[in-house]
Amino acid sequence: MEKVKVMEKVKGMQLIKVKKKELFVDWDFNCRGKVNPSAPKTLALAADIAENGLQNPLIVSRSEVATENGFQYQLVAGHRRYTALLVNGDKEFDCILKDLSLTQMILTNLTENVQREDLNIAQEAKGVETLRNTGMSLQQIADKIGMSFGWCQVRNMFTTIPEDIQEEVLRCKFTTNNIRDLYTLRKEPEKQYELCRVIKTNKGDKKVNIDKFKDSKPKSKKKLRRPGEIHDIQEMLHGLLGPNIINVTLGWVNAEVSDLEFHQAIQKELDIYDIPYTVPDFA
Repeated sequence: MEKVKVMEKVKGMQLIKVKKKELFVDWDFNCRGKVNPSAPKTLALAADIAENGLQNPLIVSRSEVATENGFQYQLVAGHRRYTALLVNGDKEFDCILKDLSLTQMILTNLTENVQREDLNIAQEAKGVETLRNTGMSLQQIADKIGMSFGWCQVRNMFTTIPEDIQEEVLRCKFTTNNIRDLYTLRKEPEKQYELCRVIKTNKGDKKVNIDKFKDSKPKSKKKLRRPGEIHDIQEMLHGLLGPNIINVTLGWVNAEVSDLEFHQAIQKELDIYDIPYTVPDFA
């Protein structure tokens, strides 16, 4: 097994020294993207580190991509600190070595960036999208990074908006409600661009009445749903929420879930809220 230069143990994690030539840095992996070494915040951090030392070590992990590129470790979190250290001419860094999977690496990068300093919504959306691509539901992401489901949902909506509108969202600082409204019109691009122009004109002073952008269609009549329709809704909800009681209920209605499985799922869901529930004998 490869030997590392261990400085000390930090709550079960190894604090090691890593040389620049040993460290793989993937700027596309970082949800913040490339860090500008000449940016005022980077220079200020470099000056602080030069005076007071590195207060928070970089987080690194072994990874397949690092090995494939001839490095021992991959930088997981601390890309701004890494850049500041380079500004100071450092070629060896204090690092916390963690044994992380790719999904855990992405989660660590997003969580640290969200908690340390506000990202813009595009950077946050990039992190959420990357985690969604690993198969995580929005609820799972929210639970892991300590944010609300609604927070993750809006970032997911942002990724569906055309890139030129995304730029306007950032430049004009659209609200989360504005983003939700734009997402509502995702199947009507012309109206989406029209709404974007109206939001810019209003400059966020008041909420835009989204109803006037929607087609006035008569309400659909109540009817029995075909199995295929129910299955489509199940897939949509699974993509947004992951496995959940709504999906189980639809599966029960669609004769894909037995009575026993249905009532056991109800029992499991209610256990979360400490609500007693007994599975019926007939199930």
